[in-house]
Amino acid sequence: MQPTCPWHYLEQQPYNFCETQLCGWVQQPANTYSNLAYLIVAVLIWRSSKAFAVPVLVLFVFSTFFHTSGSVLGKFVDVAAMFVISMGLLTMALQRFYRWGPRKIRLIYWIGLAISVVYLGVTGQGNFLFMAQVLTAVVFEVMLVRQKRDALVPRRLFQSLGAFVIAGTMWVLDVKKILCWPDLHFFSGHALWHVFCALALWFIFRAYSERAV
Repeated sequence: MQPTCPWHYLEQQPYNFCETQLCGWVQQPANTYSNLAYLIVAVLIWRSSKAFAVPVLVLFVFSTFFHTSGSVLGKFVDVAAMFVISMGLLTMALQRFYRWGPRKIRLIYWIGLAISVVYLGVTGQGNFLFMAQVLTAVVFEVMLVRQKRDALVPRRLFQSLGAFVIAGTMWVLDVKKILCWPDLHFFSGHALWHVFCALALWFIFRAYSERAV
């Protein structure tokens, strides 16, 4: 990065997104502004559940910072925020499936989050671990539905899963430069990843709020 660029003092993450990275305070406009989808979801659910809203708000802040700065630090805190959500979903599913108490589940959550963040720090990779945690949570939720006990509303659960699958597809298409118009700074495959992930979080919140115990 040129010394005249605003974020030059931060170590830059090797760039693999489709959108052309600019020299400015907002390096990736489409990938940055699409994070507003997380903010909208956080605002919508704030009054009903701050426990759901706060992690989504944290993801909004850190993902925005990453795509604004394009930095290694930004990538680290962005993926760490993703683990806050994925470990939350996983431990909530485990708690209801095994009927574990709050103290035990909090311990599992913090240990799992710590291991995930250490793994991210050592390997520099975290997206596939995040997806594995989310999909494992989905497996337990589906088993709860099949057993008809403390289950999420199936329609909402599968809406969330569908949105997440579409989000993952958009992420792959962007990285592989298949869904790719580099100089189109109001649209990108990775921007769609943000939008559909936010939609998945909205549906999973609705699934929990409408839960049939």
